Amino acid sequence: MKKRIIAVLLAAVLAIPVVPVHAEDSYESTAPAQDMPVLEDLVKVSDDAIEISWKQASGATAYNIYRKKEGESWIQVGTASASDTSFTHEASDSAPFEEGAVYYYTVRAVNGEVLGKMDVNGLSIRMGGGETSPLEEEMNEVVDEFIDRVSTEDMSSQQKLKACWDHFMGNEFIPSMEPDVSQDGWQYQAAMDYITLDAGECAMLACAVAACAKRLGYSPYVYHVPYDHSFVIVDGMYWDNMNTVVPSDSPSREYSESDIFLF
Repeated sequence: MKKRIIAVLLAAVLAIPVVPVHAEDSYESTAPAQDMPVLEDLVKVSDDAIEISWKQASGATAYNIYRKKEGESWIQVGTASASDTSFTHEASDSAPFEEGAVYYYTVRAVNGEVLGKMDVNGLSIRMGGGETSPLEEEMNEVVDEFIDRVSTEDMSSQQKLKACWDHFMGNEFIPSMEPDVSQDGWQYQAAMDYITLDAGECAMLACAVAACAKRLGYSPYVYHVPYDHSFVIVDGMYWDNMNTVVPSDSPSREYSESDIFLF
């Protein structure tokens, strides 16, 4: 009787399907989770070098640094240790800097062979290039003085841009001050007027925010439909006065690509 019971149990065990366990599956499931690094700043330290900084991510044993040119795919350009919070990328034959080009950088936390999440929008910077008109040069002087007035040296670029925004929110809103977009350089004049007059409408506000963002090293896009609405897009985030939270990851309304321009 005992032998018959043992035989039945053995047959039952053998009938259970065996599911293979892959090494990478078990590694993925047991490896410590790592947070996505919070990107802090992206600055041009020379004509041939850019520095990106971030906040440390828990669970990271190292960081991978990626770069892409506007319209292209991410490529890894370096690594950093778990204790690092910045990385300077220097130009090379395989990853040069082109004048006038816009570059994006981001950071991914790594734990052994496990890759964590990364900010797919990244931070952007434009590497000079192109002639600057007298009107834009005048605007740059006004914007630089304004940024120095409302921010401090120890602030990051993001914090300085938020300080500019907070100041602008105290300006008087005058809908009748819609800029004349038929004039060359209207966006530069609109930005200066909004800063110097402490008043204007949403197109002027958008141009002023974009001007500050550009001087801080970003590559801002402006959405503008005359006599309707305007806002700014900086590294995938929306600076839109119709939103309750600014910056936000979504605009206050849908828009067409034909209605935006690189400031």
